[in-house]
Amino acid sequence: MKCRNVGLEEELKHPASPFRILLDRLLDYGDYLAMAGTSQAISTGQNVVYVHPRPASISPWSSKATDIGALCKLGDHVERIERGTAFAFTSEEDLSDADIARFSHSSTIA
Repeated sequence: MKCRNVGLEEELKHPASPFRILLDRLLDYGDYLAMAGTSQAISTGQNVVYVHPRPASISPWSSKATDIGALCKLGDHVERIERGTAFAFTSEEDLSDADIARFSHSSTIA
């Protein structure tokens, strides 16, 4: 998500903000976070690989989501909406960046 300015971005960071609640509802795809350890892995970034469009590219999904966001009165807050996927891995030991790089095409691990 790309915000129009820092002040509006701060407003979207607050979970109780009406604009954040609206944005969360738009982006809720029923993602499955109930599996053991998934939420913790995503919050800590351990054993997680993020897949998202290349920087500066605009996907068809993003164009439509941005249009929908504008129709839902998020146009003043959000310049662009994009979606990525987080894959959380489990193992008996934490995976190192080098381990993840073996099966990831990304040069940076978040």
